[in-house]
Amino acid sequence: AGVTLSNKSFEQALEHDGEVIEAPKHIPGFLPTFPVDRTYKNTFPKEEKAEDGHALWMQVQKQKHDAETAVLNLQSRLSEQEKKEKGEGEA
Repeated sequence: AGVTLSNKSFEQALEHDGEVIEAPKHIPGFLPTFPVDRTYKNTFPKEEKAEDGHALWMQVQKQKHDAETAVLNLQSRLSEQEKKEKGEGEA
């Protein structure tokens, strides 16, 4: 049985499954063992798309246009509502 890699000290890890495995002489027993194998597996960074300046500019322009349209629609609805209220107040 091999040594399981964990947060145990070498002395604790080397007493695995009732067998005592001799620790390497160059590593003191008070040091922890190596991390689990998963730590050393490759993790590839997420590929990021290169930013397209023109596409980003176009997106900002569309957002500006949408915001302007929303404000104009709100203004027209408010003015229509004010006209209706004035019409009801006169009658």
